[in-house]
Amino acid sequence: MSHMRPFGILPQNKTPDYEVRLLLEPAEILTPSIQLTNDVQSTFNMQPSATKESIEFFDTPTKEIFEAGWSVSARKVQGEDTIEFMYKHHYPITNNDIDSTLTHANRHGFNNEPTGDSRDFKAQVEWGYANKVLSMASKKKLDGFLAEELDFPPADSMRQMLNTEAPNKFRHWKVYDWGTYALQRSIIYGPIL
Repeated sequence: MSHMRPFGILPQNKTPDYEVRLLLEPAEILTPSIQLTNDVQSTFNMQPSATKESIEFFDTPTKEIFEAGWSVSARKVQGEDTIEFMYKHHYPITNNDIDSTLTHANRHGFNNEPTGDSRDFKAQVEWGYANKVLSMASKKKLDGFLAEELDFPPADSMRQMLNTEAPNKFRHWKVYDWGTYALQRSIIYGPIL
C-alpha cells in the first residue's frame, strides 16, 4: 500500500508550530542546590518545582516502528488521572527547507484535508542544535487512572489500548494493519522518569 499521492494538485500543507531545543550551560541556569535560577524561571515562565512524569516507548525488538519513521509512546504525569498516547511520524529537514518537507509529508497524507484522520495530526518543527525534524503527531488521552501514581498498566493492556487508539495512518502505514501487527509484537523501552 503506497501512501504517496501522485504529483498534481495537493491539499494545503499543514502549518507547523516550533519547538526549539537549547543547549545551556548548567552553571548559568542552575543554582548551587541544582534549582533553576530566578532569571530562567521568569524568562521561560517556569514553575520552581519539577513535574514528575513517566514515559514508555513501544517498538518491536528489531525497531521496525522506528525504522518506518514512527515513534509510539505513552506518558503519565503525576497529579493527572490520564495516560497520553503519542503516535508521531518524523521527517528529517534537509537544507533548512521546511516547505519542501511539509509538501513531502502532504504527499503521505499529512495535510489539512477535512476528512480522514489527517486532521488529528499536528505538525511541529523540532529545531535542535545540529538538525531539524518535522514531526506529525497524533495524541490520544485516556482517563480513569490514579492521579498520584506514575506506574502504567501491564504491558499487554498497554499494547491493547495503544492498538485501540491508533490512528489509521499509523495502523495501515506500509500495508493494511502493519501498525497493529507491529504493536502486538512490541516491547517496552522504558520507563523514562
